[in-house]
Amino acid sequence: YIVNAQWPENDSLDSLILDDFQNFQEIVIGLRNLRKQNNISNKVILELKVKINTSWSKTFDSQLIKICNLSNIEFIDDSISGSYSFVVNNNEFYVPFNDEIDVETELGTIDFNDFFNWLSSLGDVFKTASLDVILSKSPIS
Repeated sequence: YIVNAQWPENDSLDSLILDDFQNFQEIVIGLRNLRKQNNISNKVILELKVKINTSWSKTFDSQLIKICNLSNIEFIDDSISGSYSFVVNNNEFYVPFNDEIDVETELGTIDFNDFFNWLSSLGDVFKTASLDVILSKSPIS
């Protein structure tokens, strides 16, 4: 038998689901970039902390945990230090340093000489504090 029926018409798409999926994609991209830039293996289970500034839909939370190998997603009110971070749709995402992430190595990747040279190039702004004073009070010196 041959069915002679018309294809269903695409009357409307749920734009909210499409927006949520777009955000989901950007979060996955952000986490994958974070892993790549910092040489974090995909096998390492990460913890994700989210500071919601606009809106958040939990539609894709379970997929995010599975695809990005996360232990959980925790929602926080304040920014946290000691973590990698990225922003998607004005929401802030933090991945805290853990045993797999060597904080000393990460600090070693920062070129403080370039930073202090930039500070000294500001000239008049720092007339009251010399570069030697700034360097002597630096936690890295």
